[in-house]
Amino acid sequence: MRIALISDSHLAPRADERNWHTSAAAVRMLDPDVTVHLGDVTMDGARRREDLAHAAERLRAWPGTIELLPGNHDMGDACGERPLDHAALGRCIEALGSDHWHVQAGRWNLFGINAQLLGSRTTAEAEQWRWLEAAAAGLPPGARSVLFSHRPLARAPGDGGARLGRYAPLAAARRLLDGPLAASVEMVVSGHVHQALSWTAGRVQHVWVPSCSFIFSDSLQAQVGAKLVGIGLLTLDSSARYQLLCLPGLHTIEAVALRPRLQLRDLAEPAAA
Repeated sequence: MRIALISDSHLAPRADERNWHTSAAAVRMLDPDVTVHLGDVTMDGARRREDLAHAAERLRAWPGTIELLPGNHDMGDACGERPLDHAALGRCIEALGSDHWHVQAGRWNLFGINAQLLGSRTTAEAEQWRWLEAAAAGLPPGARSVLFSHRPLARAPGDGGARLGRYAPLAAARRLLDGPLAASVEMVVSGHVHQALSWTAGRVQHVWVPSCSFIFSDSLQAQVGAKLVGIGLLTLDSSARYQLLCLPGLHTIEAVALRPRLQLRDLAEPAAA
């Protein structure tokens, strides 16, 4: 099974979407079995309905089957950091589809979860835990799993920054890694950080898929992995193998300011005098 991986596309009517179209063309040529979008599909879908509608239109034109997960830009932060915005979650699901899913392919099982629910202490979080535990309990002996989440679970080597805002809450991360999927999970694939990184802790490989849209300048975000734009390709057969794809034609676009509005610059273009 071959899975294209894309993350943090930040689609919106006002967004620079050159890299989205380049990524779509590459996936069309790769012809994977499925694409997984790891969240932050929209620029600001949590507050702007038009971003959700625009992203849904773009997704309908995506080459092949695509499964996606919501990110903080799509439904709000939640994650125990802010109260869950139930209305925003509902709008996100209505526009983009289910926020959690299970795909089975032979002995491999793909689990996608809504990481923004983790730590929210809501009915929605409890329902997701019940769904995951029931699905994991139904796996046959020898089943192998990959977990997809917008936020990373395990702290990356060399990351001395705060856990808050970047990672899933620690208690939830431990429950995921040591609980229902402990016997089968071999890889955790996430987005959110806009950096590329892969490392192994115990028997689990952790992968950060970079944004296909833009990176953050060092003034806004410390570097832990590689700051680049790209997509990923995951091959599942006798093992799970991840490849980072830095596609020809992708523009390295850098966020240089977040407030009062997001400011981006294309590093291939000369700065304005």
